[in-house]
Amino acid sequence: MANDKSNFRALSEILSAAAVVISLVLVGLEVPESARQTALNTRSLEVAAYQDLIGRIADMGDMAFMRPDLALLWQQTEDAVASSRLHALSQSTGWLT
Repeated sequence: MANDKSNFRALSEILSAAAVVISLVLVGLEVPESARQTALNTRSLEVAAYQDLIGRIADMGDMAFMRPDLALLWQQTEDAVASSRLHALSQSTGWLT
């Protein structure tokens, strides 16, 4: 009888150890998948943030052209930038002097 209890105890310890090993293997397999999912979620959040930013910038551009005073300011700024680039190009190449 004592031998049966000893065998049962040894068998239960072996099964418990096997269960722990199997659990650790499953956790080890799950960690890379979890890391991959986290990376995908992070990438998804980055894309959503960029899309929101682009949408807000587009909205700002739309608002600028809805107001004539802002549209005029926008055009004057573009003209000034183009003029300064042309001036810089002419200075660097000497083709307008």
